[in-house]
Amino acid sequence: MEVTATSPLIVNDVHALRQARLNWMNIHNQKSSLATLPSPPTVGFVPTMGALHAGHLNLVQKAKEENDIVVVSIYINPTQFAEHEDLDVYPRDLQSDVKLLEALGVDVVYAPTESLYSSQHQTWVVPDIDGKYDEGASRPGFFRGVATVVTKLLNHVQPNVAYFGQKDAQQCAVIQDLVRDLDIGASVGEKGMRIDIVPTVRESDGLAMSSRNAYLSQEDRAIAPALYEALVAGRKQILGSETDDNMTSTVGAVRENVFEILKERGVEQIEYVTVANVRTTKPMADHEHLYHKEMEKEDNREDGHQYMIATAVKIGNTRLIDNIVC
Repeated sequence: MEVTATSPLIVNDVHALRQARLNWMNIHNQKSSLATLPSPPTVGFVPTMGALHAGHLNLVQKAKEENDIVVVSIYINPTQFAEHEDLDVYPRDLQSDVKLLEALGVDVVYAPTESLYSSQHQTWVVPDIDGKYDEGASRPGFFRGVATVVTKLLNHVQPNVAYFGQKDAQQCAVIQDLVRDLDIGASVGEKGMRIDIVPTVRESDGLAMSSRNAYLSQEDRAIAPALYEALVAGRKQILGSETDDNMTSTVGAVRENVFEILKERGVEQIEYVTVANVRTTKPMADHEHLYHKEMEKEDNREDGHQYMIATAVKIGNTRLIDNIVC
């Protein structure tokens, strides 16, 4: 798809975003044939916190290919950071981000300059996972912050499709659930708002793209690919031998294998290794058996993936997460 670089419209509050929406609706209607009733333009939305990398740009490119209008938000959400986390030092470079988005032909950059939380704000979206397991347990309050700000942003933009990366698997599940459970965007388009989960973009050595990779020292960066190496080994263990379709493994055995590889590769601080249902991300018990892909039941995910292995570690002072689907 050929993209002509034009400067995106930058809007800094919801009032300007509303006006931009009216403008693109009017332009679209004017371009439509008078003989036909124009259908509304489709809107693709990529929410980000800036510090854009190839993973973000992959989401933007997919949105551009599939929609008439593409909106990218850049907003560092304070409510998903705990007091000891990196809110104050999180990378910020709006000018560079806009240049990257301009090259991809993004139509609107929604970059609020004021807090999305008024002084009267008192309503929160609190998913069941918050404070319970994996990211929810490691970062209490994180999913409350994510779910609330994403709810706000989806209501502001009202896209047909919003795009998220698989690297943040539990966040993806939370967002899919809130859109389903709260009927967000239920009247958008013909089938309501859709959440599109896009495969993780990786460096050549397997490290998942992340804005926080910039924190890694040279020594830590050399260790970081161990996450993907360990996850791939776990995936092979689940899928089993090509010569033995009846081979099975247990959750506990896979977790132990991933742990051992991480330790062998120099990862000393391991927060969790989980084998979970890929859609709910709810951890499975160690005694449960994992079946070869060929043996999956008909009610598994349409794309054939049933399981996810996820991990969170700290290398030096940098916290990294990753997952792989099986």
